[in-house]
Amino acid sequence: MKKLILLLFLTVSILTSCESAPNTYEVDLKHPSESKTIEGYVYNKNRMIWIILDKEVKKKDVENLESSLLFKNYSNVMKCMFEKDQGQSNLKNGNKIKI
Repeated sequence: MKKLILLLFLTVSILTSCESAPNTYEVDLKHPSESKTIEGYVYNKNRMIWIILDKEVKKKDVENLESSLLFKNYSNVMKCMFEKDQGQSNLKNGNKIKI
């Protein structure tokens, strides 16, 4: 029984750690910080917006990106609390954005 509980705990820990990346931070695009400008490419998936901030990123790479590869391919990613249906045309997948 103890082995089963330990296995369950390890599985949950591994799954949780895979979802977050160390260089990820959140910003609300409706109220962006006035102290810094953020520029990157939009990755728009499942009603959540991610901005890829890596300098080497290319638009075609982001347009064809699979969500499972997001954190494997890029070390600096921003998660934006902004929903697709709020009418932001510049938040299409692959677009460059500066906020």
